[in-house]
Amino acid sequence: MIRRLVEYMLGPLGMQVLAFYTEHSLIINGVVVLYGLVLTLAHINLRRIEAAAMRALQADAGAKSDGPKPRASGKPRANAGTGQGVVPWEAVIAQASFFPLVARGTGLVPHRARPEALEALCPGSELLKKIAQNPPD
Repeated sequence: MIRRLVEYMLGPLGMQVLAFYTEHSLIINGVVVLYGLVLTLAHINLRRIEAAAMRALQADAGAKSDGPKPRASGKPRANAGTGQGVVPWEAVIAQASFFPLVARGTGLVPHRARPEALEALCPGSELLKKIAQNPPD
């Protein structure tokens, strides 16, 4: 009874697709799991690179700043986040990347870990805003 209902709902083409899937389910599911693993590693890699870029920007701002250090209260200075936000992507990638791909958490397509892709995914101005919102201790 249920089989006839499923056959009726899927139609002849749907039944062929279902038969193909059941015959090759191990390969298909393996590809899906591998794709999910690659996306997860790419997302973790992007987060590591982003954190290293923020540290590089903070170090660069600290080296250029002759003024007072951040306040003890942890509040950002009045001029925080006004820098250029030029990230040395090549050095950051060499230091923090452990996987050749990067992807946003909601992205379905991973990108190669190149300076152009990283600048598009996390521009320096956005990193400066994050630094200004969460100043270092």
